[in-house]
Amino acid sequence: MNVVSFGEILWDIEGAHQTPGGAPANVAFHARQLGADAHMISAVGDDPLGKALLDLLDQWQVDRSTVSVLPHRPTGTVRVTLDAGGSATYEIVQPVAWDEIPPPAKPVAADAFVFGTLAQRSPTSRETLSALLDQLPRTTLRVYDVNLRPTATDAELVKASAKRCDLLKLNDAEVPFVADALGLPHDQDRLISGLHKLGIRYVALTCGSSGSVVSDGRTISKLPAAPTKIADTVGAGDAFTAALVTQLLAGAAIGAAHAKASAVAAYVCSQRGATPTLPAELK
Repeated sequence: MNVVSFGEILWDIEGAHQTPGGAPANVAFHARQLGADAHMISAVGDDPLGKALLDLLDQWQVDRSTVSVLPHRPTGTVRVTLDAGGSATYEIVQPVAWDEIPPPAKPVAADAFVFGTLAQRSPTSRETLSALLDQLPRTTLRVYDVNLRPTATDAELVKASAKRCDLLKLNDAEVPFVADALGLPHDQDRLISGLHKLGIRYVALTCGSSGSVVSDGRTISKLPAAPTKIADTVGAGDAFTAALVTQLLAGAAIGAAHAKASAVAAYVCSQRGATPTLPAELK
């Protein structure tokens, strides 16, 4: 199975610590760990930070043949601040290289194509994404991880993206915004039902310590949060997405796919940073 991630790849900077990040890159990393062929479509600057990210993608065994190197834009960075509970807030620098992702020179095969909101904050990357979605065969699972950030909270953009996906992933903090953008109720069950009525095949809602919900319109799986000692929550939602997608591509039932996604996310919460190596029992 081939999982293609479109969007931001960057460095998360927290004090003196510098770790790789960007939701689509995190999904690609975890999808590769979980047995998929992972492919990244993005852009970095022609600078040391960009070279380091390209080297890292090679180490991760994520195909980076469609990660462009742009001499006129710096590699993306994000300043991360953690509160006492390990929850993160982000200051996202712009403009950066992934704001100008060019179209790939050749088509990219994808069993699942993962995209979010943030990389669509600029016209260039938004147009590239739209063209790629137009080119995908109907059999490709289109995965929209809402992943709202302060520089990407456009209701029309969220609405348009939701209409082009087969699987919509959001967290509980995003529920009011997404519900209002789509004219749906805020109530969890009615929101999920409304999303299915819009033609979205799968809905995944993560609620932090309150657990998570995954639905395919026929089966609704609700799980409490897996017990874990939290180091930080950075990248946990991305790990959840990667595990859920790879499980669905492998033909797992909703409940089994959800349980795997919850366990992987819990492990990531127990580690520092978004891209820890998973233990063998989770792969």
